Amino acid sequence: MELDTPSQNRPPGAPAPAPVGASVRSLLLPGLGVVALAALALTCWHFASRWEAKTGPIEITLTKSLDVGSVDQGSAASPVLTLENPTLATLHIDSVATSCECLSVTNYPKEIGPKQSGGINLSLAGIQTGDFEFIVNVRAHKDDLKQQDLYTAHIVASVVSPTLLKTKATARHDGLLLAPTDLVSKGGAVTFVDVRSAKDFAWAFIPGSLNLPLAAIKTRPELQADKFVIVDDGIADAPLLEAAQSLRKQGFSHAAVLEGGIRAWKLAGGRLESRGSATFQAALVSAWRLPQVAQESDWDFVRIDAPAGIDTQETPIKRWSASWNYHGNKAELVAQAARFLAPAERKLLIVAPSDEIYRAVEDSLPPNLARSVFYLHDGFQALQQFSRAQVALQGPLLKVNNYHTQAVASGRVAGGRLGGCATCPGKH
Repeated sequence: MELDTPSQNRPPGAPAPAPVGASVRSLLLPGLGVVALAALALTCWHFASRWEAKTGPIEITLTKSLDVGSVDQGSAASPVLTLENPTLATLHIDSVATSCECLSVTNYPKEIGPKQSGGINLSLAGIQTGDFEFIVNVRAHKDDLKQQDLYTAHIVASVVSPTLLKTKATARHDGLLLAPTDLVSKGGAVTFVDVRSAKDFAWAFIPGSLNLPLAAIKTRPELQADKFVIVDDGIADAPLLEAAQSLRKQGFSHAAVLEGGIRAWKLAGGRLESRGSATFQAALVSAWRLPQVAQESDWDFVRIDAPAGIDTQETPIKRWSASWNYHGNKAELVAQAARFLAPAERKLLIVAPSDEIYRAVEDSLPPNLARSVFYLHDGFQALQQFSRAQVALQGPLLKVNNYHTQAVASGRVAGGRLGGCATCPGKH
């Protein structure tokens, strides 16, 4: 075979063909480039795998928990969850759903690029007062993969009433809320109507007081002409104030409420007929009162020497203010309690494993602080038993009435407005 030469079979002015070796190289180099790139990718994968074996897998993460803090009733907060994508793939967000219509999704990115993060913007409406927990579920997939991954975040918040202080100040001015120190020092002809249970009344009561259910007062017309004061355990003043206002409109024009309840009365120097330590007994809160206490906006919750695993259990207390350890130092406990009670109108519920710790705090508190401190009767044991009973009665989804668990579509708002949901307190 003859090789092509400038003098053979080539039109005048046509370029000379490339040498045979050059033609071969032009065919082989692209293939070699592909092989080299594949080898480089394999090497990177190998070293990435070795790094992952040492450091753990590179995972996409969503903010696990977020404490929004206090939200005024009637207003809204704007929490933001962060979704981190440290991988080399693009993350596509398919949906974001909240557990309750009180928490709506306002905006979120459809995609988060490699080694980037994105914010999921939420709006939390303060509908009912109390401590609440919400759940946010984010479903997403990487690049062209069809499999969705689920990322879950927990959000806690306290909805507080901005009118609480104003309401109590007005009630004091109108003579609807009476300080125990004034009643003890002034004396006078006053009838005390104790609305606690018969069992609690039998343990300790103000001499000469009547024991009636709150709803039964209006059936006693003889009280219309008397100046009478409603007494309870001091856990929640607001319901009693509402009842006293209603009674005044029904002709019981002298109805009033003892501020702080029977515990505050005793600490102010008032006399009690009692069995055992009436002051300490009056500070014990039964577990069945927890849902009501958790809905009040003026409470802080502190746990002392909490057992392992308590954080993973559903309880009516959704937001602990602090966790303390007791080392036999009473002064330290009292100092910590004083810091919580420094703001006016605050109350403190302490949960501990034994009465020994309760009494250590109680014996060291000055009266001006002690009137605002309460203890969960039977401590963590009662808390866990009550929580299990609530789950058994109401099912694993509802649990207690301030746990928001009604799944809704992303960004949905009830009726086109900031509204509550079926699981909000007061909606039952």
